Amino acid sequence: RGIDRHGGISLYLPQVADRTLPLQTDISEVALECFTQLMPEDTDATNFRHGRILIGFPCLWASLRRCELYACHEALRLVLNVLRNEAHLTPDFKLYRYQFDIFTNSNYAFKLVSNTTELKMWVSVDPGSLPSMANPDLLVPLSQIYNRVTECGNVSVTFHHAVDGLRDNTTVSLGTFAGTAAKWQHERGKKLA
Repeated sequence: RGIDRHGGISLYLPQVADRTLPLQTDISEVALECFTQLMPEDTDATNFRHGRILIGFPCLWASLRRCELYACHEALRLVLNVLRNEAHLTPDFKLYRYQFDIFTNSNYAFKLVSNTTELKMWVSVDPGSLPSMANPDLLVPLSQIYNRVTECGNVSVTFHHAVDGLRDNTTVSLGTFAGTAAKWQHERGKKLA
């Protein structure tokens, strides 16, 4: 979240940075197809070689919690598009096992997505019927895309809290880069107005 309530999201793919992602898919091509609010690539922004993707939050008046949930959604959307690409590029796609670990530094988002049984149940819930739950308009699509990802074959997705697996400097950097994306989104909005 950034200035004037414009939001920014940073996604980090450590397997891309470490060159340990055994995929045929070019992450930059998938990201360009996937995100309309993708911050251009340079050293201080999106950098595919380092596994960093910065995205502007597409809605105005973004709250911190909405950006955090939306980041989980966008991470899953990227995973879904990578899997679709892999299915086209790899003839024996169904024979491979794919494990995706998604980290969030948000306690709020982690509480909602870490229980995948509950996450799967929201797929058929009408967002209007969840008045006691915050952000049902984001939770239901998040559930839907999670189900589509896990139905792709031998795919598992695990959500983690960043403190349980990312290096400290990575967690801090992700927040800084999300702020950079929010500022970019704000400036971009001023130019379009």
